[in-house]
Amino acid sequence: MIVNAGIPQRLEDDPAALSRAVDELSAARAIWQRHAAAFAAERRAAKARGQRAVPLRDRWQQHGIFGIAFCPDAMRHPGDPLPVIVGRLIDVYGSGALVDDECPLCGEPLRKKICARCGIQPHGRDGGPRLTAASRTRYLWREIWRRTPMTGFSPPMLAALRNARRLVAEVPASEPGRRAFVDIVPGRTDADRAAEREGWVRSDPARTYQVQHWEYDEQLLDTFDYDVGATCIATMSAQNHVDLLSLLADWGLAPMRFDYPWNTADPR
Repeated sequence: MIVNAGIPQRLEDDPAALSRAVDELSAARAIWQRHAAAFAAERRAAKARGQRAVPLRDRWQQHGIFGIAFCPDAMRHPGDPLPVIVGRLIDVYGSGALVDDECPLCGEPLRKKICARCGIQPHGRDGGPRLTAASRTRYLWREIWRRTPMTGFSPPMLAALRNARRLVAEVPASEPGRRAFVDIVPGRTDADRAAEREGWVRSDPARTYQVQHWEYDEQLLDTFDYDVGATCIATMSAQNHVDLLSLLADWGLAPMRFDYPWNTADPR
């Protein structure tokens, strides 16, 4: 809602933004309350018939409004307004459709119980594993609520880059049926390889970086043939961290969007 309402860092710059956020939340809550009232009436009738246990197909109702639309990753969430999301999820869950294999919101195949495209965790707060990048997630939520401008990498991701770990962000593809990603590949030196042989990781704040924009066939993303039809749209180099931030700004990419590859749908 902070993003949809366009809430600025200084509320006095746009006081109406807070009202927009409240209106969006209120509209979603009204949709859920109508549904919850109808379900409560059904449960009262079922209990009167002696059916006290909640049927398995209705267990999702216990997640509540934020449970069914739970997004554990601060930087990955649906772009539609919350009322649209809540209404759509109620329809999908209410139809009895299974959501173990694909996202009930966008149809993306689920990895580790979390949708790699829209960020939904279908089974609520307790329905999936803890995010591997837990420290990054806590940091991002705190900064979002403070409305901090997202102009740099979060501390965990900055440490990852200095430790020569690749980071990835998904970006819009050129056409339907394609998925696109931007990779940040830190440069490695003989000193890094020597440290690796000795069993430790070398941190280097003066690394060089290569930024690559790749696009893949969506149907092959989860297969060993993911590179068939893959296209490298652009490759650029950055000589240091400052150059990297400048390059990402030119590409219109916020550093906070980047994550570990295993937390994304990146096939590599």
